Amino acid sequence: MLNGLDVIVQSATGTTSIASCRGFVGLPVAHAARFCVIEDGAPDAASTAVRLGAAFDAAILNLGPSVSQHTPPCNGQGHFLGCMVENEPTASNLLVWVTGAAPPSPAANLDLLANWIQRGWDVVCVLPDTADYDSVVPADVRDRHAIAWRQDPAEVVFDVLARGHLLPEENRTFVSYRRADGRAVAEELFHLLAEARFEVFLDRFSLDPGVQFLEQIEQEIADKALLVVVESPTIHQSTWVDQEIAFALTRRIGIAAVSLPGGFDLPAIDDSWRVRLGSPDLQPPDEVRVLRTIRELHARAIVHRREVLVASVRAALDVAGVPRVGVHAAPEGLDIQHDRGYALRLAVRPPLAEDLEAADRRALRMSGVGVCVGSMPVSARRKQTLGWLVQKTQVNCWDEADLTGLASAIRTGAI
Repeated sequence: MLNGLDVIVQSATGTTSIASCRGFVGLPVAHAARFCVIEDGAPDAASTAVRLGAAFDAAILNLGPSVSQHTPPCNGQGHFLGCMVENEPTASNLLVWVTGAAPPSPAANLDLLANWIQRGWDVVCVLPDTADYDSVVPADVRDRHAIAWRQDPAEVVFDVLARGHLLPEENRTFVSYRRADGRAVAEELFHLLAEARFEVFLDRFSLDPGVQFLEQIEQEIADKALLVVVESPTIHQSTWVDQEIAFALTRRIGIAAVSLPGGFDLPAIDDSWRVRLGSPDLQPPDEVRVLRTIRELHARAIVHRREVLVASVRAALDVAGVPRVGVHAAPEGLDIQHDRGYALRLAVRPPLAEDLEAADRRALRMSGVGVCVGSMPVSARRKQTLGWLVQKTQVNCWDEADLTGLASAIRTGAI
């Protein structure tokens, strides 16, 4: 890590190579990440970059109670090029190129942008949705990722954090509601999140015909990071919602609430994970606030889930007697050297093909054994698919409910 730092955020306005630098610790990451926020000199780009930089700091600090801000070795004044991050071969570097609605200044930081690209680092463009893409985005990065914001640049922060590998790029939510008085807002919420590139499950739109209802509901919840409950006045009368919340709790899925006026506050949901509407339906002022809150809670749920899983595996290894000196953080998991090498992929949802393939690649690099750890699938079809993938990749798949057995198998070399 970078002198103990997990993340560095750099930002500046105007045509300067001097950056304001902030460091953060307490994130469950294997490799350090740097986010550099720089604007293109357009009249409105400077204010956007300032707001985006502040939103980065707030979003990272809100990812979990263990996250805190620290002054980096440069004492908060550094360079975009020549930063100590460049001496860390595994660190990720993401340039956040902020544009305005108008074409950029002729004195835009294009030399810095060109040098950044030459070093093989990633770039993401952030622009208002009213901007003409070809007019404001430099030609050299028009084939790169771009994210547009509508009302506030803070809307894109979690998408950018995902692009910098601090969060998964997919956003997955399950909307739970009572049909009698919550259906209208549930459908509005579905469309709002889907337009924001969330993968959303809502039974009215998402259930496949001919499937076992309860099995698919439980599988869908297990695949998500966040359960969003529409708290209508009679939500407490729904046994289905009670079951969905109970299942989410057993799988350590985050639970949030969108509470309607006069809605019933379910005791299973922490009030800090609740957003209250000012009207019986989703009006534009509420839409921005709801979407921003759900993005933040979704990110916090993923980070918490990852923290708990990593801590639980490490604790099980300690109890089993696997020496700590051989246990190292790795992308999305742990690498363990104990008699033989083990590449552990810690999945925050039931393992998919990409999880087993990632564990297999890491295991090949270390001439060791690949192990994918996570909650097991619910549906018979997903169980069958997972069994086939295990045979194809030769990766061991281990239920997180039996971490004691996993640690014992690693200590004794049984896998």
